[in-house]
Amino acid sequence: LVTDSDEYILFNYPQKDEDPHLYDTIIQEGQLTVTRHSINEQRAKYRPVRANLPPMKYQYTIADFLHSNRTEKCYRTPALNFSVHQEEVNRADLPPSAELLMTLRQRQRGRIEGLFTKTILDVSKAKDEDDLILARVDSVHNPNRRICGFNSRSGSGFDYIAAPLRLNHYSVGSIEAFCERSSDFRGGTFDRFMKVRNFQPQGENRDIEFWIDWFAQKVGIAQADELLFQPLAKANTFMRENNKEVQEGNFQLVKQNFIPPFRKIQNSFDNEED
Repeated sequence: LVTDSDEYILFNYPQKDEDPHLYDTIIQEGQLTVTRHSINEQRAKYRPVRANLPPMKYQYTIADFLHSNRTEKCYRTPALNFSVHQEEVNRADLPPSAELLMTLRQRQRGRIEGLFTKTILDVSKAKDEDDLILARVDSVHNPNRRICGFNSRSGSGFDYIAAPLRLNHYSVGSIEAFCERSSDFRGGTFDRFMKVRNFQPQGENRDIEFWIDWFAQKVGIAQADELLFQPLAKANTFMRENNKEVQEGNFQLVKQNFIPPFRKIQNSFDNEED
């Protein structure tokens, strides 16, 4: 599985507003080489699997799922996109910098569709080394055309309802993280930040939040603070104090009600005028 640092894999729990008639969007807009019949077959196979996925709090992992479901050569994982809208994080059991985690702050997600996907490839299904040579690579969305088959012109796209796994895609994250992408040739500016994922939210999703409880429980809160929360706070503070795009961006985001007026952000702009 090849994912970016803003993509997190998790179980694809059923959502109330999934549209079972969303064939044309997947097939036509995604330019997929699948049929309604094949989509229906896949849905029938994985509907009971999705209905019985264990809650994340039970600590049943993606690896556990894959080891007990070895029938597929490839699992295509559609993305659920999250907007720039952010919420307050009220977690007294965690250090204050927990408010900076986008998996806790960003809960407003976009339309359920399945046009953007990545793929989990089981390399043990390869018949020989020739199956895994570079020439078999299609794209980051479809890592091996011989094993996974042809999917679309871009390699991306899959019926959301037929997928037992999905990605949470925070394509912009925080303004601090976005502007830190120094190697992004498209530019890490506030204007582009707003254009990339300033869509109208379609609902709230908080499926992923249990990961932080697992982590804190596994390593202990003191070590979690040292390994995660302190470095996160340090990096975030550096960007807020030294990057003009971040400073202006946070001011505008608070002003436009995209993010709540966190104390640290608010204090940074005490002297700003409307």
